[in-house]
Amino acid sequence: MYAPHHGTSEELTKIKINVIADRTGQMLRNKLSQNFTPHGHTSAHPLYALDVRVTETRSDISFRKDATSRRAQITMVAHYSLKSLDTQKIVTAGTVEEISGFSIGSQADFASLPAVVSEKNTRERLIEALAQEITLQLAGYFIEKQG
Repeated sequence: MYAPHHGTSEELTKIKINVIADRTGQMLRNKLSQNFTPHGHTSAHPLYALDVRVTETRSDISFRKDATSRRAQITMVAHYSLKSLDTQKIVTAGTVEEISGFSIGSQADFASLPAVVSEKNTRERLIEALAQEITLQLAGYFIEKQG
C-alpha cells in the first residue's frame, strides 16, 4: 500500500475520483479511494477531480501441441488526468501500464475453478499495481508543486 510523503497525504484526500467505466474501473476506483483516504476521511470540498480510463487486453502467449492455450497475459493501461475544480484545467496527466500472466490448466482442467481463480487473481494484482502507480505519480505531482 502507498505510504504518503509528508504533506501529500492531505492533498490526496482533496481528490474526487470520478466514476470509472466497467467492473475493472470500479475496482480501480475503490483501490484509489483506499490509497487516497486510508482512514476514510474524504474532503467535503474537493479541489481536484480525477478522470481515469482503463483498457484491458488478454492474449494467449503459450500453446500446447493440441493448440489449446497454456499461458495467457493480461495488459491493463490506465490513462488519467487530474483537473483543478477551481480553474477547470488539467494540472497533470499520465498513462500507467501493467502486464501480468497466468497459467491455464490442461484441456481437461480448463473449465475448472483454478483457471478462473488464477485469471481473477491476476486481474486483482494488476488493478492494485495500477492504483499504486497512479497514487505515486499524483503524490509526485503534489511534492513538486510544494517544492
